[in-house]
Amino acid sequence: VPGALPTMVCRPPTINGTVVRVDNAAAVRTMPGVTDVAVVPTGVAVRAKTFGQCIDAVDALSVVWGPGTEDGRSDADVFD
Repeated sequence: VPGALPTMVCRPPTINGTVVRVDNAAAVRTMPGVTDVAVVPTGVAVRAKTFGQCIDAVDALSVVWGPGTEDGRSDADVFD
């Protein structure tokens, strides 16, 4: 797609977790190549000029996550 840039999503550590806040979104936006940082329904999306820059930016994110729908359940419960 002409003009498309790599985008990655930082996902919550739990099933259906939500973003409470991104503590350092402004700082991540200033990282080399980063063009956008946005909260999306499934986490925090980062767009940059290269995949490497996306990876670095996602790794740098400081996200406070809300609970997911399956928190406190065992693996067996989730599989059922």
